[in-house]
Amino acid sequence: MLSYLAVVLLTLAGAWADARGFVWADRIWLDGRLSPRPLVITSLVYLLGQAAYVLTLRFLAQIRDVNVALQATGWSILTFAFVAVADGAVANWQWTDRMLLLGGVSCLVALFYRTS
Repeated sequence: MLSYLAVVLLTLAGAWADARGFVWADRIWLDGRLSPRPLVITSLVYLLGQAAYVLTLRFLAQIRDVNVALQATGWSILTFAFVAVADGAVANWQWTDRMLLLGGVSCLVALFYRTS
């Protein structure tokens, strides 16, 4: 059970780090010039995301019956959701769009639980 919790928490942390990386990456080239600070921050948060992914794989190897494709799909969808939150776009969404996001993430969690 602890391994399942670790996979979920590390997936959330890694997807959040990747989302922050995407948001900062948008600031790397300002006015046609390389901006060092966003480049460094982007690189560091992507590194954190990759570290979380590697640790996630460790716990997935212990579980053995968790589908890596399902975990990677969940990671991708969570990253998308976190980008919308991190860049503030979700604040402009209609309530139906927010419910669709919540429903999509909930379905992935249910699928992860049922197939594990």
